[in-house]
Amino acid sequence: MRRCLLMMAVGLLFACAPPARADFIRQVLGDNPQGFWILNDVPGATTTAVDSSVNGFNGTYGPGVIPQGSAGPSWVPSPGLVANFTGGNISFANPLNLGVNGYTIEAWINPSLASLLSTTRIVASGSGLNGYGFGTSAGRGLVFTSFTVQDYFTTRLTLQTNQWQYVGVVLDASNNANFYLNGAFVERVAGTRPTIPPTPNFTIGNQSPGPGHTDEIFTGGLAGISVYDTPLTAAQIQDQFNAAASAVPEPSSLVLTGLAAFGVGAGYALWQCRRKASSSVPR
Repeated sequence: MRRCLLMMAVGLLFACAPPARADFIRQVLGDNPQGFWILNDVPGATTTAVDSSVNGFNGTYGPGVIPQGSAGPSWVPSPGLVANFTGGNISFANPLNLGVNGYTIEAWINPSLASLLSTTRIVASGSGLNGYGFGTSAGRGLVFTSFTVQDYFTTRLTLQTNQWQYVGVVLDASNNANFYLNGAFVERVAGTRPTIPPTPNFTIGNQSPGPGHTDEIFTGGLAGISVYDTPLTAAQIQDQFNAAASAVPEPSSLVLTGLAAFGVGAGYALWQCRRKASSSVPR
């Protein structure tokens, strides 16, 4: 009997623990992003890309973006599905000015082969005359652009097709672009001049200015896009990735079934714990 009670208690503790998949979301929000789009938005007649930061800078899914059309990284809340980009974008009503330098852009990407054979934009806010863009480049690399100022191309990293990777760039106070892959710093590309503040609207999935624009299209899955008007440190970026890497599935229904065998009351208590834990996950 004591062994059974101990097993039941351990199971209840495991089931009542906050879902580990929420750790990445909390880590990002703790770094005070200007915008954070999980991109697990529920499809609707018009689907809104919800900004989970305090700023509420929401966007709108356009044709060629399938809401919940792709299995996401392990940290994404249930049902674990995120946006699949097949040729469209998510548009926004305004530009997103992050400053002339000292800012950060990050994203989880699951690129198609086509996205690694040419320049694409994960995010952009700018035209050919001002603003910025961040995305993939031919040769399986990354590129950050301060339009009319400089293209910063990586030469020391190799992105993979059809798998999730965490990418980021920090434009520092000296106008150098610092690139990250899966939490690790991989390359600094030197620069000399700051970004010109953007006038075209922000967009996810291709270059600005939003609806009807078909330049530098990203195809594949996107999730967990965050932007900051501060230069994140290498430790902050590594901590975000570590939080995502620690994500585990929610307790198996087998645990629920097993504990229920020790008593209907135990099974009901476990169900209540799981329900409360599930409701604590930010969306």
